[in-house]
Amino acid sequence: MNTDALKIVEPQPAALEGTQNTSPLQWLADAVTRHVVQRVAAFRRTTAEQSCDFDGMNETAAVVVLSKIFEGLGFDPYFEQKVYGESRARLDLWVGEPDGTPAWYLEAKIIWDGCDQRLNRARFLGNGEILGDLVRLSECEAEPAVRKVAVWIAFSDREAFAPIDSGTKALRLGDAISLVTSTLPSAKLASQRSVDLGRFANCVASARYLHVLCWTIE
Repeated sequence: MNTDALKIVEPQPAALEGTQNTSPLQWLADAVTRHVVQRVAAFRRTTAEQSCDFDGMNETAAVVVLSKIFEGLGFDPYFEQKVYGESRARLDLWVGEPDGTPAWYLEAKIIWDGCDQRLNRARFLGNGEILGDLVRLSECEAEPAVRKVAVWIAFSDREAFAPIDSGTKALRLGDAISLVTSTLPSAKLASQRSVDLGRFANCVASARYLHVLCWTIE
């Protein structure tokens, strides 16, 4: 696999502190993209199937990807932590400094653009599984230094994701992005990365393009 084409650097201890040219959230989007592309390439090498259908990419896999990234940088990640008060919902990934100080609160979602039932308009705007992550992050209490981030790993048949809202019940990725920014002012799309997965594997048409988006709560 030619990862040079992605222009993604290998992890460095200070990577998530940001650099002059790369913000911490952009570095994170790049790192997640690199991990997913490597997974796709590995699928191509180990399967006899004619196309990569990403059956193994689910929310658990997404959280594991994030955990590996932070663990490789010397942080301590913990799964399914209770940070939302009395709510039964649990945080996907709590990331702390080696001394136990909380550093990142992370939620992760796999989104199938065009066929994801969670992108039903009423379900989405009713603080469903996708928008609900961002709402919970915005409402939970945390130290000022803690970064609260939601990572979307989206597979789509479209290289671009501009809003195409026509009043239909089913939203596309671009519509979802637009609705988040209009309904939740504290959420900011801090970074994104898009890759044509067809360069690395024979992908089903509905999942040819990978879009990694990192939302931060300010």
